[in-house]
Amino acid sequence: MLELVDGPNAKKHAQTQMISLVRKVWPHRETRLVAWRPSSAEMHIQHNGNYWLGSQEVGADAGVYRHWNAFGTYSPKGTLHIAVEINIPISENSNRIAGFYARDPRSGMLFLMHDGGVGGGRKGIGRDAFLEAAGAEPLAVSAPNGVRMGLIVAPLDNRYFAAGIGSYLDRVVRFKTDVTEETLPPRPRGLPAGQGYGDYYREFSGLKHGGGERFVYASRHGDIVHALAAWLPKHGFSSTIRKSVLVDLAVRGPGGCMTLFEVKSSTDRQSLYTAIGQLMVHSASMKQVKRYLVVPAGEVPRDIHGCLETLSIGMVRYRIDGRVVAFDGWI
Repeated sequence: MLELVDGPNAKKHAQTQMISLVRKVWPHRETRLVAWRPSSAEMHIQHNGNYWLGSQEVGADAGVYRHWNAFGTYSPKGTLHIAVEINIPISENSNRIAGFYARDPRSGMLFLMHDGGVGGGRKGIGRDAFLEAAGAEPLAVSAPNGVRMGLIVAPLDNRYFAAGIGSYLDRVVRFKTDVTEETLPPRPRGLPAGQGYGDYYREFSGLKHGGGERFVYASRHGDIVHALAAWLPKHGFSSTIRKSVLVDLAVRGPGGCMTLFEVKSSTDRQSLYTAIGQLMVHSASMKQVKRYLVVPAGEVPRDIHGCLETLSIGMVRYRIDGRVVAFDGWI
């Protein structure tokens, strides 16, 4: 289970590490006019030609001093606009501020986190809608006052940071564009209705075990789901692919047969038990259904293989290489 980075000094250390990584992967620096409601200001930004970051220490908004991290889509001319703010409260751990840092106690790896609260002042843009559209997997993070839920934006590690931050911003921008253009897919018929943001979080609020690599994979959950959606039509799934809060991907085939896919970031027993349970529960009321577990390449216990065969659950394996998600095929 990840642990919240607590205390001003520890947060400052994590913030400094994040900024250092941004400067490495986004090497260009400019002074630009950045606009937000209801103001604008000239500020220094780092960018890579696609996205930019403007960061500074600010306060006090409602009495909370914070590291202000504003990200947006880069344009060589004109005013820049903020896509998402991932701010870090300095003097407290206020849930009113959407960003925070977390640490994996086993590996020591740090992560930039966000609770999914994407704003924009437009109907349809918000935390609930973003979590569902992005296929995001919130994690439980141990905090001094209990548990805080959040999405991994990026690991603060040279090997993974560029792919992680780019992936998260891609999802935010894609989501806002889909809402604006009214192209978000409808919920597929035959799938259970979700109960909103709270239930989506509760689905993933159990204890998490494992090292940094597991959490890196968890942070790419949305990328894996999107890559799977692109891969399936090449392997016999020509029908429209849909998803819901409770089901990662679903395809309605000929005769009304539903095929469900559940994506996990690990092949440990807890992840496999959870996935099997989700597939069985969410398909219990379906008369014609096929089920597939989608997990990373790695050893799966022999008894789990036997269980999958007994329950008629297939398996799809995947690998992540930088920003590329590759599938090894059906089992």
